[in-house]
Formats: sequence, C-alpha cells, structure tokens
Amino acid sequence: MPRSRTWPGLSRWEEAARAHGERFTAIRPACTFVEVSRFIDPAWFVEIEIDGITPRGTEGTR
Repeated sequence: MPRSRTWPGLSRWEEAARAHGERFTAIRPACTFVEVSRFIDPAWFVEIEIDGITPRGTEGTR
C-alpha cells in the first residue's frame, strides 16, 4: 500500500493517527490526515481511503 488518506472527526484525530500507526507500522505508507468538522452520519468516527498496487498478473486473486 503506497498511500493512505484519513479523515478523522476533529476531536478524535489523535486516536485515528495512533490506530493507523499500529495497523500499518510494517508497511509505512505515505499518509495524509485531513481535518473535517463532521460526517454525514454522527456515528462515523473516521473515513480512510487507501491506494494499493498488486503485482502484474495477480488482479482478482487473493
């Protein structure tokens, strides 16, 4: 995974950053955190967008 973008709610960005670091510590993607004031659904905590690259010929396999 070369890149992730994370949109945490204003009051919980530190929790989101800590969780991101714990989960992706071995991969260490380029990372951008963008502050948002609120989400459409108040139950949401964070939104994450991740870009990944698969080796040629492995598309659609697990």
